[in-house]
Amino acid sequence: GYYGASCKNECPGGASNPCSGAAQGTCSDGLAGTGVCTCVAGYGGTSCQTTCPGGLATPCNNHGTCVQAVDPPTCTCSGSAGTGYWSGTTCDVCSSMYVGT
Repeated sequence: GYYGASCKNECPGGASNPCSGAAQGTCSDGLAGTGVCTCVAGYGGTSCQTTCPGGLATPCNNHGTCVQAVDPPTCTCSGSAGTGYWSGTTCDVCSSMYVGT
């Protein structure tokens, strides 16, 4: 859980539990590391500590993409004829002028 030229910088989440643990993310550590967490699908935030909107089983209700790099994570909802036109914080609302079943 340390990074940088002197290996004195702790990864987000702390050296003993970087990026909230391997089940939630990994830290770019070591001499050439940046200290940035890469979160596992369904998690986001600076230390992968927060689940994506919609939950782990269905992030963004499977109608969008979880933006993991922001804290807290957010959803970018789908907007095409193939995937549907979705809105809302968890992509669970039909966009204006569209209906669903």
